Amino acid sequence: MSSDKPLTIKMWLRKANSKASASALGFIQSYREWLVSSEVAPIATPIIRQVDEGTLMPTNALPQLRDAIFAYMVKQEADQAEAKHAAKLDQSEGDSEGPAKVWRATIYNSKGEIVQARKANGKVEDLIQEFSLNQRASEWVDRRLVLDCPSDCHGVVTHLPTGRELTIERADSHARVFRPGKRPVIRNGKPSGGLGFQAKASQTRVTFSAG
Repeated sequence: MSSDKPLTIKMWLRKANSKASASALGFIQSYREWLVSSEVAPIATPIIRQVDEGTLMPTNALPQLRDAIFAYMVKQEADQAEAKHAAKLDQSEGDSEGPAKVWRATIYNSKGEIVQARKANGKVEDLIQEFSLNQRASEWVDRRLVLDCPSDCHGVVTHLPTGRELTIERADSHARVFRPGKRPVIRNGKPSGGLGFQAKASQTRVTFSAG
């Protein structure tokens, strides 16, 4: 692989979804050095190793690489956005207390233990956070379940003053995060038989006087 510009994740994903990736093995080999030496190496190397060992076909390996690297990119962008948001909140707290954080979001595994995840700065933290709005807490749970957790995890949003809890399953979070775009609705001209007012045509009879 030769390029004047340093290869980025977005550039690689764009190429991986183009006609240039028609030959899966050739495409993987041409970007092998970047895949095993860049920031995506921890997730790409195990997949490439399976190709080398003959336990995974290149045609199956390329979609796995695309999905894994795309998920990594989404997680990085989400972590950066949350870090910026947290920095703004910390800055604003110096001037005013701000709204009370009365909603607690927590991620649990199947054993009822709080799940831990590694942040962008390398620090491992419990997946638990407090918010001032229920919607923000639920959105955070959706992102964490999809990007940081295995399939046996679930989230719980707790209203601290009342102790009321809402349980969020990972499958529901996945459906919301990767919700497909809306398709156009095509309506035909046939009346639906509903209660709406519809104009009706009736036959008109015309007669002429004999005189």
